[in-house]
Amino acid sequence: DSYPFVKRHLLEYYDDLKPRNNGEEEGRKAGQYQWYELQDVVAYYGEFFKPKIVFSEIVSEPQFYYDTEGYYPEATVFFITGEHIKYLTAMLNSKPVTFLFTSFYAGGDLVGKYRYKKAFLENLPIPKPKNENLFDYLVLAISFIKKQSPRDYKAQYFEQVIDGMVCELYFEEEMKSKDLDIIGLVSQDLGGLPDFAPLSIEGKQAQIETLYRKWTAPASELNNRLSLMTVRSRDVLGVILSGK
Repeated sequence: DSYPFVKRHLLEYYDDLKPRNNGEEEGRKAGQYQWYELQDVVAYYGEFFKPKIVFSEIVSEPQFYYDTEGYYPEATVFFITGEHIKYLTAMLNSKPVTFLFTSFYAGGDLVGKYRYKKAFLENLPIPKPKNENLFDYLVLAISFIKKQSPRDYKAQYFEQVIDGMVCELYFEEEMKSKDLDIIGLVSQDLGGLPDFAPLSIEGKQAQIETLYRKWTAPASELNNRLSLMTVRSRDVLGVILSGK
């Protein structure tokens, strides 16, 4: 009623648009919606405006994007909403989860690509969130870096840190027995920092630069353990992180 010109136009197609009733063939599938509505009253259109993970279905590498700007995915692009979205973004983009998915859940190779089909993803075993705030921070930092400069080496390094943390979620005993665990080290460095999201652009840049310099310094225990993962755990982490 607020848009009379649109309403007048749609009324010309009322018979095609109205829901079917009592077995009638004309109109659309019966449901709890008005004749002019696109979906039922339980439509998911509101989900587009929530924080979500947007991803392509058939890819050669994971492309899970954390979206807070209300993008509308198009054909063959899907999205996930719900709880722990930043945590799931970190997990699904990580090398360990990619190895697990492509090895056991992807339904076979598609000429160098694989398919993130809903039925496949639902079977993927993801650990319950642990130290979720650390993953959330790094996802926000990586998203910020890539928006500023898509190929920035700092984003690649932070992704490597996430890979190490995800390995620890799946193989905690293996990593601790070989002095490769890093979640505690990351927690020490991120624990005292202010929340990332409310910071100014300059504040975010400064925080990222400080962390990167600290983590890549020659004396950094975190960097040392990251570099030794495929050496000290050749048969486990070496296989997973190399993707072979």
